[in-house]
Amino acid sequence: MPRSPVFYFNTCDMLAIMDTLAFKGVGGGSLYKSASILVYWYQLADSIFKKAQFGIFRGMRLKIKTIYIMTEFTPSVEPHFNRDPAIGQVHADEVKASLNKEKWFSHYCLAHLSTERKFVDNILGLASLANVPVYDEDDYRYSLPFWNEGICASNANNAAFSCIRMDDNVLSDAMYIVILTHEIAHGWGAQHDDNFHVSECFPSEEDGGKYIMWRGHNGARDPNNLRFSPCSASSIQEVLLYKAHKCLLPAHAVVHTCGDSVVEFPEQCDEGLNPNSSCCTDSCRLKDGAVCSPFNHPCCTKMCGVASKTQRCYQPRNLTCVAPSYCDGESFSQCSSPVPLPDGRDCEDRGTCWSGRCLSYCETKGRTSEPPVFLESCTCDTDRVAMCSLCCRAPGTNACIPTPDHEDEGMPCLLGFCKNGKCEGTFEVNMNFVSMGGGQSLAKRNMVFIVIALTAPPFALVGVGLWLQDRIKKRKKAKDNAELSCVIISSKLSTSAGSKMVIGHEEIDQ
Repeated sequence: MPRSPVFYFNTCDMLAIMDTLAFKGVGGGSLYKSASILVYWYQLADSIFKKAQFGIFRGMRLKIKTIYIMTEFTPSVEPHFNRDPAIGQVHADEVKASLNKEKWFSHYCLAHLSTERKFVDNILGLASLANVPVYDEDDYRYSLPFWNEGICASNANNAAFSCIRMDDNVLSDAMYIVILTHEIAHGWGAQHDDNFHVSECFPSEEDGGKYIMWRGHNGARDPNNLRFSPCSASSIQEVLLYKAHKCLLPAHAVVHTCGDSVVEFPEQCDEGLNPNSSCCTDSCRLKDGAVCSPFNHPCCTKMCGVASKTQRCYQPRNLTCVAPSYCDGESFSQCSSPVPLPDGRDCEDRGTCWSGRCLSYCETKGRTSEPPVFLESCTCDTDRVAMCSLCCRAPGTNACIPTPDHEDEGMPCLLGFCKNGKCEGTFEVNMNFVSMGGGQSLAKRNMVFIVIALTAPPFALVGVGLWLQDRIKKRKKAKDNAELSCVIISSKLSTSAGSKMVIGHEEIDQ
């Protein structure tokens, strides 16, 4: 069967937000690191969409247009998505409602918040489900309901959030990427797979495991975990048939200009709309005496000079088995080559370092067995105890076998979260739809609580800079043009990358 052509309007331009909790947590208080992490997450989410087939649509893309990093908590008596938790708890529906008040979010295809906020009932995300047209018997035509939601929605009904933390556990990149993709997909119209009551859309572990839109945590270890089911793909196609040509952008729609944070010839630097730059002028030229910009170069100081050999380079979370790298003291853009850490050191997701690479729990178990055997991770689904066990599969078999070791307390599982070695909770408790009526600011209908969710890491960073909210209108006049820029919003300093973003020691071309 021939493949369908890539649809011309195939790119969803996104506002990627990181709140202060995540900035200080996973971002380590560094704007450059925080921006790099966001890019890393969206890169894989984009690749999942790009590989998917949504009926007649394929090659669909996500592209960061703006990065919004909040370096300080937002003073607010009312519940706010960036309020300091020390002042008071903000519930999931209140976070979603406060996002909906930011009407400028609707200048993007979707807006998405990454947070480390802890919620009751272990909620890991909340999104509005994109509408599909309904038939109006009075007008004899199909049209969207009054409350338009998801991609291209007005009144910020295109905003959603997902959590990087569950209880006291920071989720692995693998797990968080599936949560992120799951929530974004709701904005494209994807429903939970079990809504369709079609077993093909939520197969057992032996048949490849649960898909991305499984209502609970799919394990992030099985072949289907990074794929859309036929059911969710069909529901996304319904939305795209009506909305794709209305707000998605052509893939080639990228226009770089001075002020978009992308350093392109003949620019020497580009700090976006930063009015207080010490190194870069408004015309994207280095100021007198400056040799680089810390917004655009990883080994540049705040004094606009080359950093010393003692300055550590940003190292992504997935490179946990190599020693930190440092600037070479001669270049503002080069870091030293990574050196592997000793074998046997613990690394992400219960893994072990081996020759500079983080082997999974099952890979380590197989390598150290006698005789050595290759084992791959999988997610057991036979009973609630097995669901919280660390499970492995031998190559050439479909059997997923539980080991004596268990997931950490509080980690998500297929039906809820792990408690005392058992998967506790039900969909009714942890995952539900909320139907709002009337004129409330919360997304009115088909709102989806994504609680125990889902997986896996790499999106092109178009650029990073400083953005001032009172000047956003200057960047909106190209609603229909191709301009895509990636910007950091910060209450103080901001860091950015140029047209190539260095993540660790790997360059990502724009």
